[in-house]
Amino acid sequence: MLATAVPLAGATVFRVLALQIAEITRPGLAAEELSVRFDAHAQSGEIAVGRLRVGAREWRALSLRCGRLHLDDGVLGCSAARLELRGRRLPFEADIEATLGPGPARIVLRLAEGGRIEAAIQADGRLRARLHRIRPAATAALLEPWLAELAARLRELEAVGVLDAELDYRPAGVGDASATLRGRIAGGGFGSGDGLRAAEGVEAGFTLDARGTGAAWSWAAQLDWDAG
Repeated sequence: MLATAVPLAGATVFRVLALQIAEITRPGLAAEELSVRFDAHAQSGEIAVGRLRVGAREWRALSLRCGRLHLDDGVLGCSAARLELRGRRLPFEADIEATLGPGPARIVLRLAEGGRIEAAIQADGRLRARLHRIRPAATAALLEPWLAELAARLRELEAVGVLDAELDYRPAGVGDASATLRGRIAGGGFGSGDGLRAAEGVEAGFTLDARGTGAAWSWAAQLDWDAG
């Protein structure tokens, strides 16, 4: 890790601190070519990630503009952050706290219309997340930069409703993983463009179990349809 600092004129304290970090890795996840710029006076800064790999997928040129940035005892915190992917702003605000070495990370995403995702990543790569009041439009906007085909399909269905769920993602080796998503849909509905498929007033609980090898996933689902 390399660091440079720019001192304030006529003072012995440093105003700007710049760090270069080769990589931060967890099982199933790696952030590479990181640069951190910290403005001590404003307590804000920016984190740039050259490449982010999650399982078999990867993305480049990700940046976080932190409303508040701090680095204490090997823990990097970035709150009220705006995220950009290849210069395109993503539709949520984030709070992120992560150890620079082996250790846990915590992420909170605040979506449109009051939606919220709270996630914790353990040192072994296991991820547990809670999804609060997630709506289809916000979900499609969130998925668009990462899984464009799925986002497009969700928009085509003109889905409505509110989702609350819990996700448990477990890495099982190089490129392999399993995941379980349990949740409930309230006030759900959708309609296909040809009018052949439609639903409204859906109240349902569900469990989705999935296993992934490389970029391929297989899954099984259970749906408890209560109304609609």
